[in-house]
Amino acid sequence: MTSDIDDITQRNLLRRNAGLPCLDVAAELKKLESSRFEAAFEREFESNRPQMHHLWADKKMGWLSRMGQWNKARAELRDEMSSEVV
Repeated sequence: MTSDIDDITQRNLLRRNAGLPCLDVAAELKKLESSRFEAAFEREFESNRPQMHHLWADKKMGWLSRMGQWNKARAELRDEMSSEVV
């Protein structure tokens, strides 16, 4: 299995051969970390949806209020996961 830096180095070699500018390794590593976090967040949110469903299932609330509850639940989970990473 190749490392992330090896992958970026290989991509830079291909880009150089194609006459394109090389990628900034640090920026690419940061993007990779961010996309991995987002993927992990989406998996975690999806697995927790049944437990949180009651937050936005109340039919007495309007659609916009339920969407607010949905977004609040996502934000709280994202904050919780972000604090675990740091």
